[in-house]
Parts: sequence; C-alpha cells; structure tokens
Amino acid sequence: MRRIALVGGDEFRSGCEPIDQAILSEVTHPNPMVVILPTAAAKENPYKAASNGVAYFRSLGVNAKSLMVLAQSHSNDRLLVSNLDNADVIYFTGGDPNHLLETIANSLLESKIIQKLERGAYLVGSSAGAMVFGSLMYYKGWKKALDFLPETVVLPHHEKRNPQEVYENILSTAPSNVTGLGIDGETACVNLDGKLTVLGQGRVIQYTGHKWKVFESGKVLELNNY
Repeated sequence: MRRIALVGGDEFRSGCEPIDQAILSEVTHPNPMVVILPTAAAKENPYKAASNGVAYFRSLGVNAKSLMVLAQSHSNDRLLVSNLDNADVIYFTGGDPNHLLETIANSLLESKIIQKLERGAYLVGSSAGAMVFGSLMYYKGWKKALDFLPETVVLPHHEKRNPQEVYENILSTAPSNVTGLGIDGETACVNLDGKLTVLGQGRVIQYTGHKWKVFESGKVLELNNY
C-alpha cells in the first residue's frame, strides 16, 4: 500500500502538528528529510509557500528543504528532480490544481515520485496537492488526475460544504465506481500502519454512490480500492 496523506488545506499551521507528527512517526529513517514542493503556488507566491513549509517542519525537529518545481520544464530536469533522492516525505502545497497537474503529469518528476513511493517514501498533498493524487479531479469540470489513489476523487476545504449539494452538483456526474473524499481544512486522511485514518481538527465525508458517511478524527476509512 502506498504511503500517502491527503490534507484538506490550511497546511503548516499549529492545528496540523498532530497530522504531520503522525506522518513523521511512520518514517523509519532516524533523521527524516522532508522536501516541500510549492508547484501549485507557482502563480501566487511559491517562495513564501516553500519557506513556510520548511520553517514549519524544522520547528518539528526534522530536516526540510524546498524543491522549486514551478514549470513543466522543471519537472523534466533530471538534476533538479534528483533532489528527491534523499526525501523521506514529499509534500505538495496548495494552490492551483490545474497548474500542478499540467506541470507534473507524464513527467520525470511523476516517475520519480512513483519510484519513491515504491521504496517507502511518504507522499503528502494539501488542498490542490491532494486533489491531483486521485484518479479524477474536479476543478471547473472533470479531469483525469495522477491516479496515485485509484477510483478516488479528493474534495478539499470541505468544512462548509453541504453533502447533498456536493453529491447532486459534483459526484452524481462521476463514474459509479469513484469514491469521493471530502476533507476539512487542518484535517487529513493518513496511511497509518496500512489503514487510512482521519486525523486533525475536522472530519472527512466519504461519498460512495448516492450515500455518504462522516468520519471524525481517529476513525479509519472503509475504502475497498485503497
């Protein structure tokens, strides 16, 4: 099972510390290295996003650095991508999911991430970062995503959403085999000991067909496709 965490947004805040400490506890390396990729924030302030992430993880007592993959050409730069060689945790920040998807899909970077996952690294995405990890992404319409989580669509910043409206306006148009994960800010689905567990300040709503179920922090999601 791939070691992936899906954060609903508002990353690098004090409310996220239990989430990230749980992720770091899964790393077997005695001195974990976290690599922050602000790719989704490329059109906003990627250097601030990267700096916030590096400072945050260093405050948790681990090594952290940024990897400034901001354009498609960067994703295919072998030297730049090699900076992931020593990464124990690869963290994609929030921002523009379309830009993120277009930048890394079918690239050397995507291949490197898959290789790192197969070798036990932890992949984390917040907001836009989490959206691209599913098989599909809903952002101004449906798009094929990276499929790190098969048959899944991630819906971040879900704390103010009405489940009935989400189903009627979004998920009713998805393929019937797709599971929706509505994740609140400062909340995450984290692979802990092979189980996708909800951690953080809010909750996760799992949509299956026309039904949905609420999972509070500490509960384990019931995903057949994970």
